[in-house]
Amino acid sequence: MTLEDLKTFEELFKTADLYYEWTDQQTPDIANDGKMFFMADSLFNAALIGCKQLGEDLIQGGALNLKSPAYEKIWDAYYKSAVLGYTAIYDGYATDLAKTGDIVCSTGSTAGVSFFSPTVTYADNTSEPAELSILPYPVFENGKPVALQRGAGMCVIKSSPEKERAAAVFLKWFTNPENKLRFVVSTGYIPVTQAAFGELMTKKIEDIEDANIKQLLQATRTMQKEYEFYTPRLFTGIDELQSQYEAQLKEIAASSRSSYLEYVSSLDTQAAYEAASQGILNEFIERF
Repeated sequence: MTLEDLKTFEELFKTADLYYEWTDQQTPDIANDGKMFFMADSLFNAALIGCKQLGEDLIQGGALNLKSPAYEKIWDAYYKSAVLGYTAIYDGYATDLAKTGDIVCSTGSTAGVSFFSPTVTYADNTSEPAELSILPYPVFENGKPVALQRGAGMCVIKSSPEKERAAAVFLKWFTNPENKLRFVVSTGYIPVTQAAFGELMTKKIEDIEDANIKQLLQATRTMQKEYEFYTPRLFTGIDELQSQYEAQLKEIAASSRSSYLEYVSSLDTQAAYEAASQGILNEFIERF
């Protein structure tokens, strides 16, 4: 397997399968103790953008569209990998698990680059240097290259005319391409103007010493050229909807994982998975 195999979600989850099998074989006297490979920082964002890549919308009329063929494909990819132990079911960030070597691959925000540890410390307290490979966001097979543009914003609070004008002047200064790039290089956030994303950033990349930031900007520059950036519409209750979706998906995946581990002690892998997953998608949909 190579980094090229991580371009699509299908190949990514296939790699997770192979990694689990390979690590499981390292301890032939202990069955089913393979290691996790992957974690998505936000399961909601992953579903949101996965549906968009496949030509559908996850959210319709303020509700989740969970009965579409696109969503079923996304569900199958994540849920099966989580139940079989290839993908992490975890409430924190992927960087937490990367620090201890519990996962080796993740998807997340560009700003998350600064939270990756330069070393990996294992359970036996041994450690080794960590080297990141930062790639464009994966795309589902036969899908459009689409990525999410969603992050922190700025606003001006109603105040005196002088303070409001000063705030506007600051925002103009802050979003100036040269100034914005200095912020980008130190934080991992992506530029907000075409000018900053263009040749100016290409030239700036050559002077960057931080290898992770350099890789990040190269990947985002590629995505700016080849991908469509999707900004989801905001509406009242979207934060609550996201929290509910992620909490219930993790809960149902963890429950299925427990059932699978019980079944696999007496059944083969496929039969155990089928027994653990029977009717679970419909149960999940009914919760919404």
